[in-house]
Amino acid sequence: MKVVRRGVKSIPPVWLAALLAVLTAAVFAPALLNGFVEWDDEVNFVKNPHYRGFGVSQLGWMFTTTLMGHWIPVTWLTFGLDYVVWGMNPLGYHLSNVVFHALAVALAYLVALRLLGTAPWEQGTRHIAAAAGALFFGSIRCARSRWRGSPSDATCSRRRCSSSASCCISARTMLRSRAVARSRCRSAPSASRLLRSRW
Repeated sequence: MKVVRRGVKSIPPVWLAALLAVLTAAVFAPALLNGFVEWDDEVNFVKNPHYRGFGVSQLGWMFTTTLMGHWIPVTWLTFGLDYVVWGMNPLGYHLSNVVFHALAVALAYLVALRLLGTAPWEQGTRHIAAAAGALFFGSIRCARSRWRGSPSDATCSRRRCSSSASCCISARTMLRSRAVARSRCRSAPSASRLLRSRW
């Protein structure tokens, strides 16, 4: 695991990601005091009994509904989990949203750091750039973290970061294998040298 070198101490990137997550959660903590917001929450939660739980009828509804024009089964699963854990307490719903948002920022930092891994900068500069990018990523849709009726952005952000990380790892592995193949080709004697040495 790569570490940031700062004098005698070294900080693992996972700790920096955790620090960014805590910072993000602290910034959005005032959202915990909100009740259900009158934008989408009234339709999604207060007047909607269909998402409440994980029974067969609830799961069937979650995977087939297009309530308010959106098909978002993963989001409905998170709503169902919120209901099972918190009941109809809005504090719990907002807490889940803030946690999702903080995790998305931490994951964005790790993905950005991985993408910047081959940049010709000092390691500290890469960490600062990745942290700035992650915090910018987290602030793009900050209004969405204020009400629970729209967590699809947070769940989509996590999936986007996961797929970006997978693509990044695959591309990096492919580039490394090409570099190894080129170095082996350069170190191996050329066919013309082999022919000259034998004749």
